[in-house]
Amino acid sequence: MWKTLHPAIVHFPIAFLLLAGFFAFISLFVSREFWKDLAIKCLVIGLIFTPFAVLTGLIAEQNLKHNEAIHAILVKHKFNGFVILSVFSILTMWHWVRRNLMGNKEYITWVIILFLGSTLVFFQGHTGGKMVFEEGAG
Repeated sequence: MWKTLHPAIVHFPIAFLLLAGFFAFISLFVSREFWKDLAIKCLVIGLIFTPFAVLTGLIAEQNLKHNEAIHAILVKHKFNGFVILSVFSILTMWHWVRRNLMGNKEYITWVIILFLGSTLVFFQGHTGGKMVFEEGAG
């Protein structure tokens, strides 16, 4: 059962973390508080699902029959999963600790890092899809 949960769970952190970056970026230009609040909510929800995506991915890896091409992609995919978990955990803690003290420059820096983290999520979805749909993993 656990080995088949990864494909079902990964869509949640992908969607919510990408939306968090998108909404935070929008908050730089219009109605900051509304879009900022939406970005934070998406970030937290995405971060809740991320450890489950990583855990089910590690479990799925144990039973995955793969060749060298898949293995090369798998190594990047796994490493990137841990980076994503770390980056978004740090961003969430940063916001939680500094939420009432964050100045404009610091907020812009936070948004830029969040947006760059979203590109990691996009790359993660790409490598997962490449493993499955181009190389036939799983």
